[in-house]
Amino acid sequence: MKLKQIRILTGESQYDVFSHWQRELFEGFRRRRVPVEFMSVPEEAGCPFDAQVVSLGFNLVRSWGSSRVAERPHIAWSVDHPGFNAFFFLHRLKNPEYAKSAELMFVDRARCELAGGLLGLSNPYFLPHAASAPFCDSNDWKSRATDVVFFGSLSSIETRRKALSDLAGRISPEVQKSVLQTADSVQFESGMESDLLFWNYLNRVAPKQEEQMKLVFLHLFPQFDMYLRCLHRIRFFSELSSMPIHIYGAGEWEQVKLHPDSVLHGPVEHCQIPEIMRQSKVVINHGPTLRDGAHERVFDALASGCAVLSTPSPYLKEQFGTDSGVVTVFAGAESKMVEQIAAYVSGDRQEEIVRGQRIVRSAHTFDVRAGQILQFIERRWGLN
Repeated sequence: MKLKQIRILTGESQYDVFSHWQRELFEGFRRRRVPVEFMSVPEEAGCPFDAQVVSLGFNLVRSWGSSRVAERPHIAWSVDHPGFNAFFFLHRLKNPEYAKSAELMFVDRARCELAGGLLGLSNPYFLPHAASAPFCDSNDWKSRATDVVFFGSLSSIETRRKALSDLAGRISPEVQKSVLQTADSVQFESGMESDLLFWNYLNRVAPKQEEQMKLVFLHLFPQFDMYLRCLHRIRFFSELSSMPIHIYGAGEWEQVKLHPDSVLHGPVEHCQIPEIMRQSKVVINHGPTLRDGAHERVFDALASGCAVLSTPSPYLKEQFGTDSGVVTVFAGAESKMVEQIAAYVSGDRQEEIVRGQRIVRSAHTFDVRAGQILQFIERRWGLN
């Protein structure tokens, strides 16, 4: 059958990056001469059903419970962990036929495994992030004004811990105590598998109650994960205290002993990030829960002519190896982290970055992702 149209679903979000991605994806489809339009979720729900129209949204739509979007051929390209999509998975637990025509894509292979293996989703699809920053020359790399830059926020660790404690306490005092003990025992030396850690915890306390385990996982995991991410970020940046960093993001950075010459710039709009990257040598990618995928800032940084220091990801290593502008490190190895950043800043990394840019240009743009989505649509629904 002929694919009549793709509808990219729009909606309000606290993150302006989503509208930016939507525009990039729109252009990717249009360059392939595929009929495409933007449409809000309420408008889509009111449209007549057409099996030859595919809707596409970033993350899952909360209003599905009262709309017809769940009945349509739909792709949800989720940048969140499955545990943050509790609304969808809770409905699926109650009714396996719910949103049967919806297909989920995740930006991390580990998230696909968890969604399929533990939460019972059939055939989750891996589709990584993509670059949306303009490509630029890296010939000026050695003369760039800023050595090391980071984009991201830092929550209050006390606030995160209290939110987890309060939510667990609503289940029982015993769960509250054991969840906090589990979270506080994490050392982070071997990466951050917060979802598996939490699932294994549930398996210890209720090994024969799988459905109940899934309900508790979906209920508590987001707060558990955010608490651990906050702990990890504090640990990670504390171990870089001997190096000045320019930080663009909100939050309570006084929790970290930063270098005296570090600069806290506050949050910036997404459209400003590429220009800042073009003036920087190294971008820190702190994404410990994207443990087998890649954050878009890795691809945007390379497109902007930056080297990247990242938390570990086998996927990143597969894509870029060790000589294409991306280096991964573990928290807990202070000297190695500092040495690697210092080597990048003092050495000549232009050839590595050029190699990384070639990889991004050929495999990690929204134009490429549009083509991959069209291939998926043809395989899944026979539409082309």
